[in-house]
Amino acid sequence: MVVTKICIIVCSECETVQTLSPGYLEEFSRRLQQEFGFIPDLDNITIGGVCSICRPPG
Repeated sequence: MVVTKICIIVCSECETVQTLSPGYLEEFSRRLQQEFGFIPDLDNITIGGVCSICRPPG
């Protein structure tokens, strides 16, 4: 079985989707392991938020 790691960010305003490199979560994973002894399953992550175009100024 082939496991494809997917990390995407989704704008809650315009629903734009961007795919991130799995490297973005490597530091987060390391810190969870070091600080809590926890090994996270980060193979398929969706992060919601507001993109730079939709974000209000300021």
